[in-house]
Amino acid sequence: KKFSRNFFYRRRFMLNLYKKNYDIAIYPVFTRETTGDFMIKMTRAKETVGFDGKDNSAYSKVIISPKDMNLEIDRDKYFAETVNGKKIDIAFPTIDIEKLPKEKSERIIQKYSLDRKAFVIVFPGAGQPYKIWQPEKFASIIDYLTEKNITPVICGNDEEKELVKMILSHAKSADKAVNISGQTDLPTLAHLLVRSRFYFG
Repeated sequence: KKFSRNFFYRRRFMLNLYKKNYDIAIYPVFTRETTGDFMIKMTRAKETVGFDGKDNSAYSKVIISPKDMNLEIDRDKYFAETVNGKKIDIAFPTIDIEKLPKEKSERIIQKYSLDRKAFVIVFPGAGQPYKIWQPEKFASIIDYLTEKNITPVICGNDEEKELVKMILSHAKSADKAVNISGQTDLPTLAHLLVRSRFYFG
């Protein structure tokens, strides 16, 4: 936040990168951003590595992930293997859904009769505000789903309640959507995800 808002902090940070004389600079983010590309340039490193993107002028080596690789964790593994030149064994985390409490999810399912409907989990929030899709676009997805007789179930944390309200104010079929923002802990969300058609977010 400080980097994006404070010009003097940002300038000092960039000058510090410039002065360090790095040999190698690696930007391992799949969806590269212009700020990150600029940081790579500022390092003046002889070797610069990043995922393939629109403008690769800052990179001496770009890594192209296979087209059928959709999960971020798989792409991260592929990137690390390509940089290292070694195969990496990762035990991907899994959740045993049966060990998680499901009382809360059952109450939500009963309250909104989700056991008798096809439903989709819609999660509009994101870790960073700039990554959040426009409310109007989420509203058009909600309208599209309801046209197909699929109930949108909108989730999010307490901080995202206002975002959800804004989305619903743009949706023509807001009355057909189920708004449970601020009501789902991780076990509840996990049980709902298992029973949903898919996740959109």
